[in-house]
Amino acid sequence: MKIYKSLLLITLFIGLTGLISAQNQPRTENRVLRLKEALKLNDDQTAKISEIMTRNEQKATQEQSSKPMNKKAMMKNNRSRLTAMDKEIEPLLTPEQLKKYESYKKERMNQMRSSTKGRKFKE
Repeated sequence: MKIYKSLLLITLFIGLTGLISAQNQPRTENRVLRLKEALKLNDDQTAKISEIMTRNEQKATQEQSSKPMNKKAMMKNNRSRLTAMDKEIEPLLTPEQLKKYESYKKERMNQMRSSTKGRKFKE
């Protein structure tokens, strides 16, 4: 009986891990598609950026599940992870695309700030 319970729990854990990983995939794909449109990326650039963003998303998921953090620490961690991701993406872009990427990031940041305006986060 204990063996069956153990097998059931292991199977459930593996299934949930796959499900959680699959849920992040559409978000990453949507971000890549928006960038492809905004920056007019070629197929090679799109594939490389998709790989970078997928790795970044997986790293974020692992960090969030491995250790609980307060809001400030989480924001600092996210900021450093996004900066590292930008440093990987920027060399793939042409000078014209890089200018568009900078304005795209500023626009997204403004959207995020306006959507969170007035919210109070718990420490």
